[in-house]
Amino acid sequence: MKRLQIFLSLALVLSATLGVNFGFSNTAYAEGEYSAKWVAQSPYPPALKAGQRAELWVEFANTGSSTWMGSGTTPLRLGTARNLDRTSLFIDGSWISDNRVATLAQTQVAPGEIGRFVFSITAPNETGAYREYFRPVVENVTWLEDFGVYWDINVTEPTYLFEVNEINKPTEVVGNLEIEAILKLRNIGTETWVNSGDNPIHIGTTAPFDRSSSFYHSSWLGQNRVTTMKETSVAPGEVGTFEFMMTAPNQNGQRSEYFSLVVENKLWMKGNFVLLLNVTPARYTAELVAQSPNPPALKPGETTTLWAEFKNTGNVPWLTSGDNAVKLGTARPLDRASSFRDSSWFGDNRIVATPNRVQPGEMTRFTFNITAPNDIGAYTEDFRLVAEGLTWLTDVNLRWSLTVEEEYIPENPIRVGLTHVTDPVTISGSGPFMIRDGSSKAIARITAGESVRVVPISGGYQITSATLGTQNVYNWLRFSPVLETVLRVDNPNVSSSYNNFRGIIRIQRSDLSGRVWLVNELGLEEYLWGLAEVPDTWPMEAIKAQIVAARSFAVTGKQGPIADIFDVYDDTRSQVYYGHNYEMARPMIKEATKATAGQVIAYGGEIVRAYYHSDSGGYLAAVEDVWSKSNPALAKPYLIAKTDPYARATIWSYSLSGQELAQKFPELAGQGVITNIEVQTFAGSERVERLIFHFDSGAAVSLPHYTFRAQMPGSQLKSMVFTASTFLGGSNPIFQFNGRGNGHHVGLSQWSAYNMASQGFTYDQILQFFFDSTSVINYA
Repeated sequence: MKRLQIFLSLALVLSATLGVNFGFSNTAYAEGEYSAKWVAQSPYPPALKAGQRAELWVEFANTGSSTWMGSGTTPLRLGTARNLDRTSLFIDGSWISDNRVATLAQTQVAPGEIGRFVFSITAPNETGAYREYFRPVVENVTWLEDFGVYWDINVTEPTYLFEVNEINKPTEVVGNLEIEAILKLRNIGTETWVNSGDNPIHIGTTAPFDRSSSFYHSSWLGQNRVTTMKETSVAPGEVGTFEFMMTAPNQNGQRSEYFSLVVENKLWMKGNFVLLLNVTPARYTAELVAQSPNPPALKPGETTTLWAEFKNTGNVPWLTSGDNAVKLGTARPLDRASSFRDSSWFGDNRIVATPNRVQPGEMTRFTFNITAPNDIGAYTEDFRLVAEGLTWLTDVNLRWSLTVEEEYIPENPIRVGLTHVTDPVTISGSGPFMIRDGSSKAIARITAGESVRVVPISGGYQITSATLGTQNVYNWLRFSPVLETVLRVDNPNVSSSYNNFRGIIRIQRSDLSGRVWLVNELGLEEYLWGLAEVPDTWPMEAIKAQIVAARSFAVTGKQGPIADIFDVYDDTRSQVYYGHNYEMARPMIKEATKATAGQVIAYGGEIVRAYYHSDSGGYLAAVEDVWSKSNPALAKPYLIAKTDPYARATIWSYSLSGQELAQKFPELAGQGVITNIEVQTFAGSERVERLIFHFDSGAAVSLPHYTFRAQMPGSQLKSMVFTASTFLGGSNPIFQFNGRGNGHHVGLSQWSAYNMASQGFTYDQILQFFFDSTSVINYA
């Protein structure tokens, strides 16, 4: 038995000669003040294994005259004894220090009462028989009597053993193929296996130990550590499950690997097990089934999508990830750096991986983006499949011919009619631009700072510039910006404040009217950036609602070209468009466009004609009542009449004499003097449906609202929510129209959208209020 014994007298000598601190001082105390009697202690613990914990306790009676304290400057503690203050081999993490075990369990113990110490010990790694002595001490005062309190403790060596219960794996495999294996191993030792902590159970390579395995898979813990067990713990007698992947070596014939269990940071278990595989070499081959056509010309920095379909004609599956994933790589030469690299690629020479696991005989499609370089010209791009880390697949001559063109190419183009002209037009640009005729034939490349003067002539146009001189072109003209050039148009019919435009400027004569038009052709989203329908200081949700409505209106406008050569006007006949100058001055319009990119309003899957106006005056109109003479066959279920509680209710008034009314409306002429105007409104609304003019002759003439509005300019009659009253009587009375609102009342009310956004409504909620039973979708 290993004992650590030393007498207190020797300790006191050492303390005096060496200055060793045993936890007490020269504090004076009366004899009999601190005294104790041993009462009881816990029995000896059963044999402990290295690292195992046990809980012990001991009780003492206070036979002195002073109260024992559980805290403060002189607490009663249990310390190591024989030798006093020695470092114990059984120190536990709960101890106060390596020689102070625990403090009195009670807050205080008065004379005659019993105090208890409760504490834990942890067995050391060295096996054997131990005796551990402990003794109470009043800290900073004195040690109490030595009662010879000890425990005899046996520390035994743990045993880790296993036996194979089951091995589940394929025997016939193809080289480089991933293989799943399941091992069930029984714990026949004395210790519980765990899968975490300092000593987890792992499968490791043997023969020799810790060698790198030819069956290595990227999911392993390392080259020589396979996996840990699936269960959190496996007690003696229980079975642990080990599930893992292997990669078969690409060598023909039988291959074997030896493994065993390892208790990490402690020991290898005795014995091992062998995994046998019969390997057939892998064959990676492919057949090209189809590919996307060559894309149209790209401008520098533009991105487009390509695809190619392949059939797996080999004997191994194509993997989507891992060390041997099948990817599309650059070819001719192999692994070259492509000029068309896109940010979605793996690198300069790796494009995309197979989107799914492809078994032999199956087909798959590789879809990827390319981004055009800044250098214009013609390119060829070759690609080929590769099994990473293994081999290139069959060269199937996968190639695309690509052209990078510096001229602007509008995405989802829309054509805006700016104005028709008779005077000369001058075109200039912030950078270079191309002049082409209607057949796309290049006429000249104009540099920044140079202008081109265009004069319409019979059957064509005369163009003049420093580069061209003067020449006639008998076709319509197209001015195409290079890259980010913004074109400027100078003509008396174009405002000098808003005469800069993104995109292409066309000068083209309409076959229907014979008029020469200036047309701005640009991408739909860029067109929306230059719309001047609502201020950009409005709430963002109101601006977004306006943009989605405007986009829907523009898309439907493209379905019926105006004047046979453009899609929409640049004014209130369609939508007010001011171009690049307005875009730069009103950045929130662009932000709202980007935030709702591609979104339109749809009813039953069809994009709606999203009308809008300034202010409903409190009432929305059904579309057929405004433009279709209340023909129910032309009604739209999403453009209905209803109350608008969010209106701004713009107040206006306008006066006309009876004679002026008679001049505007032939139906009123010759009836006499108008004495009264009776206004009839739509049921449940204040919107005017009919006006009845009463005359001094007794006659009465009825005019429907659409006839009355058609002859009244918008500057005079702002809306159809009004009343009429006589301002002055006599032979030529004056009538005053007092109204609310501004516009035709159909669809989105812009001021109502402003108020709704200010109240917290989102743009889609705003649109769903004004366009019943619709939804916001993405326009393809």
